[in-house]
Amino acid sequence: MLAQAGGTGREREQGQRWLQTPVGLRDRRWGRLLAPSRLRSDEEAAQVIERAAQTLTLARMAERDEQDLLVQAQGGLVREIIESTDLNEKQVRARAADLGFAPRGRMIPLVVRIDRGPSTDPTTLQLRERSLHRDFVSAASAHRCSTLSAGLQSGSFGFVLALPAGVDVDTTLQRLIAEIPADGTTVGVGRMSESLIDSAAGLESATQVAEIASTLELRERQYYRFSDVRLRGLLSSLHDDPSVRAFAEAELASLLEAPSGRGDRPGNQSGSQPGGQSDGEEMLGLLEQFLAHGGNKSALARSGFLSRPALYARLDRLQRRLGVSLEDAESRTALHVAILWLRTNR
Repeated sequence: MLAQAGGTGREREQGQRWLQTPVGLRDRRWGRLLAPSRLRSDEEAAQVIERAAQTLTLARMAERDEQDLLVQAQGGLVREIIESTDLNEKQVRARAADLGFAPRGRMIPLVVRIDRGPSTDPTTLQLRERSLHRDFVSAASAHRCSTLSAGLQSGSFGFVLALPAGVDVDTTLQRLIAEIPADGTTVGVGRMSESLIDSAAGLESATQVAEIASTLELRERQYYRFSDVRLRGLLSSLHDDPSVRAFAEAELASLLEAPSGRGDRPGNQSGSQPGGQSDGEEMLGLLEQFLAHGGNKSALARSGFLSRPALYARLDRLQRRLGVSLEDAESRTALHVAILWLRTNR
């Protein structure tokens, strides 16, 4: 009888004494075997369940080694598809089929990104990535989806998901993702295609979507497409474009740099605000809040617990600093685009 992991020795189950032994490596127990002590010899029973536990441990280790090799092989194929221009669809499908993937009429690239911060432990991140990967493959199999997977950057992994005929794409994705522990993760989805080559190449786009969506203050969706991240996604994809950079920096130049003669550069005491913010940073935050409220001064005053006279004075100062009217719709749009670019690419 296999039960949840625990210590060694005897324990009482339903009024009876049972022999039990742990299953798994010393530092990673994952179960235990129980045997009733009513057998002819407790010593004989203990030897039997100990050998059975060793057999189960070795079998699981072999299975995981085989799974790891399969994941590595699939990842190698995916990277080759992305990087090579010499492969054709027929070759790729045949090689994927040898690795357990069943190409179908509809395939979709999907990337799972695990949230991490500067203090995230790399080992913990890797273990969580492997656990999530295993859970996703199991969930996909339960929904009759075939998977071709690849490890991407640390903390992210991708799949080409082959969907069964006749199923609704969004419903299937929602049910599949709902079955994995998705707290602290962001899922990006690329374009559906009937080509395995195009689907694998779409993992780059899905990765970018997951990266962008992970920066959103409020994540309300189980997964995101480029159409969901909208302007923020476009600006992120253009982060290296020199013309976009020049536009954003020109729009916000008066806030990013201290005005001459005022001595309020960051770190200069005369230009610092309470809490260590420079005057420019404080004004940039005010502009961002103003635009987030759609230019509604009353809503902004309520959210910041400011009186209207105090807010109007600060906005008037902000307008003078920017040199544009915040009442002008085109000016607000330009400033909003510039701030989104700044936040996305900092």
